[in-house]
Amino acid sequence: MLAAADRRTANEGNRHGPDIRGERHSHVPLLIGAAALAQEIRLTRPAASGVESPLVDERSWDASCKALATSVTITSQPSNGKVTVVPGVSIIAVSTPQSASTGHCGGKSVAGNQIMYQSNPGFRGTDTLAYKVTYGNGKSGSTTLTINVR
Repeated sequence: MLAAADRRTANEGNRHGPDIRGERHSHVPLLIGAAALAQEIRLTRPAASGVESPLVDERSWDASCKALATSVTITSQPSNGKVTVVPGVSIIAVSTPQSASTGHCGGKSVAGNQIMYQSNPGFRGTDTLAYKVTYGNGKSGSTTLTINVR
């Protein structure tokens, strides 16, 4: 599973989704982010041509593992497809490469936002989008997402 920057504080966690073949109990795998730094994250994800594909989950939670409001704003649309942000529920990973343990919240479900992408019919190649996320703990960050459409 690919790592994303950790945007988690000691009391609050944030979640940054991985590629569509990571470990997860539902159709989209998860990755958690760490110390909400004002740095840009760069991710690469696969997607099937013409098929709506889940790319990333963005979420945050408090010390009781309860979801906090998390907003996603698309700042740069893809050139060869469309992106949507929809509500979703996912499992908090037990640990991540960037932040290690997610504590007692690991394995629990939490609501958040899911970024979905669908290429234009017949398109194959690389597409790119960018977005800003603001987590319930007040932290925010920007992500550039490269999509390898096959």
